[in-house]
Amino acid sequence: MDPHSATPLLTFSVFNDYADSKDVALVRCDFLNKGIDNEEGRKVVQSLLDHYRDDTDFERIETFNHRPSEFDFDDHISKMNVRWKEDPGTVTMN
Repeated sequence: MDPHSATPLLTFSVFNDYADSKDVALVRCDFLNKGIDNEEGRKVVQSLLDHYRDDTDFERIETFNHRPSEFDFDDHISKMNVRWKEDPGTVTMN
């Protein structure tokens, strides 16, 4: 309810030290409290990485970050639910 007193559920870091030389990046995710389970956290981080990798999705990220009043949250949630139902357990890294 109050973003100033909100506690993070998880943090993640992308280590891209080998991105240029080996075409590999490592992702570390730390769960900070019991408010999110491992599978849900994996889906959140995977979705975020997918959004940054896909040009169409990246436009939505820019809208969310720079023009939040134009961001359709309900549409986003419904698209994510469809995506997660289609591929509930696979982690794809390109």
